[in-house]
Amino acid sequence: MSSGWVVAAAVLIGLPLVSYTVEWLRRAPVTPERLSWAPNIRAAYLTVGGTRLRYITAGQGPALVLLHTLRTQLDMFQRVVPPLAKHFRVYALDYPGHGYSGIPGAEYTPDFFVASVGGFLEALQIKDAVVVGEQRRADPRRHVHEAPPVPDRETHPRGRRLSAGLDATGPGARDVRSR
Repeated sequence: MSSGWVVAAAVLIGLPLVSYTVEWLRRAPVTPERLSWAPNIRAAYLTVGGTRLRYITAGQGPALVLLHTLRTQLDMFQRVVPPLAKHFRVYALDYPGHGYSGIPGAEYTPDFFVASVGGFLEALQIKDAVVVGEQRRADPRRHVHEAPPVPDRETHPRGRRLSAGLDATGPGARDVRSR
């Protein structure tokens, strides 16, 4: 075996071992109690489906739930939460496996995230809300419309009515509401 192959094998085996060792020795990140961009808004946690979710609430008024895109966290709304909180009770959460929420041993499917958001709304007893989602390269309305129908609140005390907010992703932007 030539020395080139030995070096290549050592690098291919050594680099992952070094990477795993560094990760194993790294301290867990400290979860902040307050947001750096809004120190008066305190982060809170609740458990949905066995996973600890970080979320915030701010303001008073009708419920407005902000859903971030994948691979981000609730802090992406730092510029809109303060002005929206002047008119709404704003809720924003880190999806499971995102931001400072727990990492579940689950497959990250659309149904998983719909169930997680539904569990979040249920846990906080949010019955009526405007739900606004930001998603790249996909249509966030799909998740609202694909969610199983919820009985009307007048006929079912635990029912929820949800509205998808504005779809402002392109020239055909329009108001979109679920039934």
